[in-house]
Formats: sequence, structure tokens, C-alpha cells
Amino acid sequence: MPHRPSPRHRDPLRGARRRRLGVLGASAVVLAGVLPTLGAQAAVSGLTAGQEISGIVAVNEARGGDNNCIAQDRSSSRLSVTRVADGQVVHTASRNGSGALSSTWDTLGQPLGSYRVQSWTRDSRRSGFANLGCTAQSEVQASNLVVTLRNRAAVRVTAPASVVSGEDLAVSVTTSVQANGVTDRALGGRSVTVTVGDDERTVTTDAQGRGSVVVDLPDLPRGTLEVSASVADDASYLGLDGSTSTTVA
Repeated sequence: MPHRPSPRHRDPLRGARRRRLGVLGASAVVLAGVLPTLGAQAAVSGLTAGQEISGIVAVNEARGGDNNCIAQDRSSSRLSVTRVADGQVVHTASRNGSGALSSTWDTLGQPLGSYRVQSWTRDSRRSGFANLGCTAQSEVQASNLVVTLRNRAAVRVTAPASVVSGEDLAVSVTTSVQANGVTDRALGGRSVTVTVGDDERTVTTDAQGRGSVVVDLPDLPRGTLEVSASVADDASYLGLDGSTSTTVA
């Protein structure tokens, strides 16, 4: 009688394992469609730790709250700027709903120094029967960094094109803000030292940032005479220098 090969042995558990893996794979697909995906990391945009700032500063939370609810949106975001020296809050902004939060902080007149910028976001997620509900998640701090404020006071110096040796020289100064996003804004109440040769005179600019001094010139040789001015520092502005020249006739 011819030999017949015996039937190959079958593992009775193999089919069960395959069926179980198939069910798990299908479940994973379903869950992937239900579970919310993580959004991009939230952060204050345009500012970095240790950055020097001035003038008009954009303080924006780039991500804001994230929402995947069907009919509601319970997400939110907020931010604040606090002066490090005394803990005073100098700027705040908030948004109800998903999306980026944008704000503008006017720093003019604020004391120089360090300021802490912080932001927080709150997401909302589908919940309840058939995911028709909406649940606000816990608020999360997204950013915490310190920047340095440095607004400056500039000075423009004007004098006659020429002056006679030994006579009076009238010098005018105009002080203004030098800062980001600020153009030709007068800055009054500045103490300005005007120097002509060995002579120094101090003047305080008025509300329009204007001031003037008269210097009694000694007998000088003909030629170019340098006229300079320097603004004193104070709690809110770093003073800058300016200069011009006149010709001694």
C-alpha cells in the first residue's frame, strides 16, 4: 500500500490569536478616530529669554487654546507681563475660544529692568455620549520667560552755521523717544548737558522736548567748533548723545 503523508499538525490556538489581533487592530482604528491628537507646543512667539525690548512690544500666545468639540468651544488662553522688581502686573490679555492670542504692550514710561512674560492655555475635548459633550481641560502654563526693557532718550542738537569768535552761541536741543515702533515722539523733562569746548551748560527740556542755552564764547581761532549734548539717564530712559558743529568766523 503506498505511503500517504500524515496531515500537517495545526495549532488550534493560532486561529484564535489571529482573530484576537484582528479585533485589537480594528479597535485601535476606532480609538484613533475618537481620541484627540496633541496640538503643537504652545509658546509666546517673537520673544526669547533675555531679549532686550523697547517701545511697542507684540506679546502673542502662538497656539492658544485647542478645541475638538463638535458644537461647543470651551478652550481659552491668557497672558501677563509682570515687573520682576516689585511683582507689579503691567500688561494682560485673554481670549475665550481656540486660536492664537495677540496683544500689544506699550512699554513707554515703564521703569527699566526685567519683566516676566507668562502665558497659559486651556484646551477643550469631546466627552459624553457619542462624544457630543465638551469638557474644558485643566489650564496649562505654556510660557515663562524674562526680558529686559531698555527705552532710550535721544537728543538732536542745532546751532547756527557760523558764529563770530568771542560772541554768544545759541544752541537748541530736542529730546525724543528712541524705541521700537516709535517715531518722532517728543520726550520732555529731560536733563541735557550741552558742551562747547570747555564750557558745559545744563538745560531741562519742556513738555515738547525742547530746550536752549546760550554760550558766551571766548576768543577762538577760526575753524570748526564741535557742539555736543548728552541726555542724563533716569528710571525709565537711558540717555543718548548728539552733536553738531558750527564754523567760527
